[in-house]
Amino acid sequence: MSKTQFRKDGLYSLPNGEEFIVFKGKDESYNLCSPKEGEDESLIDYRMSRDGRIYHQGTRTNWGSNDLVDTGRTVHGGR
Repeated sequence: MSKTQFRKDGLYSLPNGEEFIVFKGKDESYNLCSPKEGEDESLIDYRMSRDGRIYHQGTRTNWGSNDLVDTGRTVHGGR
């Protein structure tokens, strides 16, 4: 299980420069959602498994929870 703690409404970036709000999913996994997409779960960009591996459209990426960098910014009105 990923031990990374994420800030509520915190904005995080991946090594490719994309920025996301990270929020807990229904099964203790995490979802990475563009701050522009709001709460529409059909528009979730990436998912992170309980062990911290990040997936895009069901395919495992080379990234994990440790690759998410906290930008220090907060998105008000996020999840």
